[in-house]
Amino acid sequence: MTCFFKDFDTIDYLQNILLPQIIINKSSNDDPLRIWVPACSTGEEAYSMAMMVLEVLGDKAPHVSVQIFATDLSNMAISKARPGLYMANDVINISPARLQRFFTKVEGNYQIIKPIRDLCVFAPHNIFRDPPFSRLDLISCCNLLIYLDHSLQKKIIQTFHYALNETGYLLLGKSETVGASSHLFTPMDKKAKIFVKKKVASPKIMIDTKYHLQAKQRRDQANDNGSAEKEQTSPANLEKDH
Repeated sequence: MTCFFKDFDTIDYLQNILLPQIIINKSSNDDPLRIWVPACSTGEEAYSMAMMVLEVLGDKAPHVSVQIFATDLSNMAISKARPGLYMANDVINISPARLQRFFTKVEGNYQIIKPIRDLCVFAPHNIFRDPPFSRLDLISCCNLLIYLDHSLQKKIIQTFHYALNETGYLLLGKSETVGASSHLFTPMDKKAKIFVKKKVASPKIMIDTKYHLQAKQRRDQANDNGSAEKEQTSPANLEKDH
């Protein structure tokens, strides 16, 4: 999803059925609502999710912890997503009510208000080799699988199953499915492409330890040389800091 509120049917299902159900199932207000948006591009999908969550929570919003982790392979996309600044053409799908509530106008552009930006943690992340997030209620990954071969699709679906909690949900794009991994997910709404995690053991997730060892060696060498190479943000550090 590269624009706000892209698919009406999916948005309607999320806001009126799925998100309220997830929130009701929370054991207490101390149990955070955790959402991961991989391949988030420039942030529209993550911010759309944040707006819907606040609308569903209503007066309860100040009392419920919301954590939306938005990741992408592209550092450039992440850098654009963080400030939440968009041109007029980018917000064309947003209703006047939402535009007034969730945006401020800045020199002809529109910026997501800080309370919404604070719900979303943007970070570079390689879904194929970096550790995933955990204890998630919902993963929204729309229109990534269609660009991958079957082996990579299978690997990602296994990763999602591992990352979700026991009653977690997976949202895919209109042309996507869990394919050969139907033993891991059950369709909840075929039209909206929402799947619920099956209570079966998650396949073992293989992390590219060689990549992480090489990255650590580069950082250590940079420190020894007195330079400041920026460390890749890990899900563990993001979850700890948020």
